[in-house]
Amino acid sequence: MATTTWALANVEYDVSDGFCHTAHWTVTRVDGNYSSYRYGSVFLTRPSSLTARTDLKSADIIADVKAVIGTDEVTAIETALIFLHLPSHQAHSDVKRREGYNKQ
Repeated sequence: MATTTWALANVEYDVSDGFCHTAHWTVTRVDGNYSSYRYGSVFLTRPSSLTARTDLKSADIIADVKAVIGTDEVTAIETALIFLHLPSHQAHSDVKRREGYNKQ
């Protein structure tokens, strides 16, 4: 069974108040003997009230990362990782089906 995992590679904070302003993220998909990987960085929006740095959880920061990236792009990233596992002829036909093409 395939798994897709989002994680933090690094987080940058303001020393003065602990605000997490930049998150460097990874997403990894493992399917049997195959794995694919994507890395990115986003600037996070300062909230009206800050959670103490020691109370921040990775899951909360990853949720913020996904919110900044947006649902459509998160889906596109995860879908791209799936296609990296497919043989090229299968990936091509799957894209065609998804785009509404009919193979004659």
